[in-house]
Amino acid sequence: MELNRDMGLDGLPTIGQVQQCASNSDDIERYYRPTLYPALDPAPPKVNRIPATTATAGDSNAQIVAVQSFRGGTGKSTLISNLAVLMAQQGKRVGIIDTDLQSPGMQMLLGLEQKPIDLTLNDYLWHRCALNQAAYDLSDLLLAQADLSTPGALYLIPASVKANDLTILQKGYSQARLLEGFTEITHDLQLDFLFVDTHSGINPATLKTIAACSSLVVLLRPDDRDDPGTTALVELFRELSVDRMLLVANKALPKLDVETYTQQLETSYDLPVAAVLPFSVKMMQLASNQVFSLRYPDHPLTQAIAQISDLIVCGDFSPQIGNTTRNFKDCYVTKVATYNPSG
Repeated sequence: MELNRDMGLDGLPTIGQVQQCASNSDDIERYYRPTLYPALDPAPPKVNRIPATTATAGDSNAQIVAVQSFRGGTGKSTLISNLAVLMAQQGKRVGIIDTDLQSPGMQMLLGLEQKPIDLTLNDYLWHRCALNQAAYDLSDLLLAQADLSTPGALYLIPASVKANDLTILQKGYSQARLLEGFTEITHDLQLDFLFVDTHSGINPATLKTIAACSSLVVLLRPDDRDDPGTTALVELFRELSVDRMLLVANKALPKLDVETYTQQLETSYDLPVAAVLPFSVKMMQLASNQVFSLRYPDHPLTQAIAQISDLIVCGDFSPQIGNTTRNFKDCYVTKVATYNPSG
């Protein structure tokens, strides 16, 4: 595959558009090694979810991690849900807060829509409850993996999908109260990691939210249209002193030269690339019905997402190119083999 190396925004080289390699999903599937996709197994039964209404005393040193993209449909919520599950399976206490109040969807990914949702992030923002009262304990999802000896905990604070609440949202809310809630919930639930699902693009509320986070994953697609917007995002985040950033490319087609593309991303953005995630027909088939890593724990795509999880846990988000990527790989090289979707 040839890459377009013309100079783009602010003198940065643009990424060439990935050539079309198939006309439909069945053709794309055949470009991968057949062993990448095991047979579709029946989904495990859903279990009850218990609201986390009781606070826990003590201090918390949680990392607050935001995942952001310039355009919608990049896969932010999907990536967050899988990262959170994988970390919780390693014994971490993990929370997810859906701050995408305009188009929330995390509760569907984690199966919470099957149960009554009495309180949400919206209720907290409107002073109707404490934030921990809007947190739902989803730790029972981890029990799907019977071999877990020391499972952690998983919590979700959903945003409301009720039409009336979305109408009230137009009147605004206190951004300061939202940011105060990050500290409150990490303390109350004794979290190791809090993932923040934000609204895509650039807006004042999202920028303030990300500025309050300790780490940031910038998600993009191997697409020319993502480059100028992602460049602008990274520049803004640097101005906001968000120093711990890494890149993740998602939905890469099989003929993409992953090594060349990774090097070009690192050079263009001066950031380490945690992973280049392949387009997956199985992921598309699963849609928002279940967390992919729970349905396919041994799938190469799950292993690729686990790379990102390990890097976040390592926590060394140094921006220098070269040694940075090598240090990152040292964190997980003994656990997860480097995954090339064209291999």
